Amino acid sequence: MKKIRFTLEVDEHFIRLLQASAQLKELLKDEPKRMDPTDVLAVLVLGEARGATEEQIHAKTPLEWRPHIEVVCSERKVTECASTG
Repeated sequence: MKKIRFTLEVDEHFIRLLQASAQLKELLKDEPKRMDPTDVLAVLVLGEARGATEEQIHAKTPLEWRPHIEVVCSERKVTECASTG
């Protein structure tokens, strides 16, 4: 089995849109509905964007998805960019 590690860079606007979408889908509740792959990815990206700990992100990952996806918190990097408008 292969595993792929990659870096994803998103801005604050994207995070706000992702947050709104996750709230509408009720993904951020303590007991969210059954989650598909894009739902899981959204929750993990939001956890990283909020600076959640590895344990907090792991706890938000549904049990059935844990063997298939994990966040590498040690590679998190936040940068400040000049405003573009």
